[in-house]
Amino acid sequence: MAAVTQRILAVSGVKNAGKTTLIEALIPLLTGCGLRVATVKHDGHRFGADRPDTDSFRFFEAGAVASAVFDGEKFQLVRRAEVTERELIALCPDADLVLLEGFKWADCPRIEIVPAGAQPVCDSATLLAIVTDGDAAIPGLPKLRRDETERLADLIWNWWREQTMEQNLTHLDAHGNAVMVDVTEKAETKRIATARGRIRMQPETLSLLRVGALPKGDVLAVARVAGILAAKRTSELIPLCHPLRLGKVNVDFSLLEETGEIEAICTVALQGQTGVEMEALTGVSMALLTIYDMCKAVDKNMELSGIRLTYKRGGKSGEFVREPEESNP
Repeated sequence: MAAVTQRILAVSGVKNAGKTTLIEALIPLLTGCGLRVATVKHDGHRFGADRPDTDSFRFFEAGAVASAVFDGEKFQLVRRAEVTERELIALCPDADLVLLEGFKWADCPRIEIVPAGAQPVCDSATLLAIVTDGDAAIPGLPKLRRDETERLADLIWNWWREQTMEQNLTHLDAHGNAVMVDVTEKAETKRIATARGRIRMQPETLSLLRVGALPKGDVLAVARVAGILAAKRTSELIPLCHPLRLGKVNVDFSLLEETGEIEAICTVALQGQTGVEMEALTGVSMALLTIYDMCKAVDKNMELSGIRLTYKRGGKSGEFVREPEESNP
């Protein structure tokens, strides 16, 4: 998964409500949905990660401020210092979902476990659902039994997906109106994107193109220039794209005789605050359309297909590689 949008969800309830057991059951179900799950637990007692007679305890007794132990598969770091749950969460940047055990005071959404005969103790405004085998209920909130872990995992997964999609719809404001994304505070990084697409034609048309015998002349030379110009003017064609000072636009073609196709490849790069995926896609699309225009006098049955982003790098979302593909540009 890509991902990359981290969410925090607390599983709360009174002492001995069964929080650990529920989280233990949810982890494999959520992992099965494709989420990378981390957990954070608050222990009101002095837990024994650096117990007497362990090496880390001896190091601390000697005056160390931290002690780490690792092998080839895991590591443990112990520090004797105050820390918040947010600081611990920051140590798990690769997790899509962080489950907090307890944390009734934390400012985040939560599932509350309510023992039979009791009533919810958490602020109902923070609750996604309650889990109980008793009669407790909150109007408008889902109520699940303790054994309905699969249903609860589905609820959490749908919540995670909706929240992530809502955050990623950056071209909408709080009222649903279309807006240009504000990138003024984003750092400039090197950004690159490659898009590909194909046009299929009659074998005779491809042969004429290859030898330069079509009525309009050198088809690929004109299509290359058209693709470069289109990439440079993407913001004039797609309403919410930013005008960009592109550092590189490259359009290449491969003649695929066995399938009667031409593949166009457009690579765009810059040093800037926003990505160039749309520029690469626009460039390859216009190059293919220009091929169609240059060849339509002899072949009106040509067909465009497979226009897609195949590679991008740079920015917060990192690297994307479409699989399977040839080597990166």
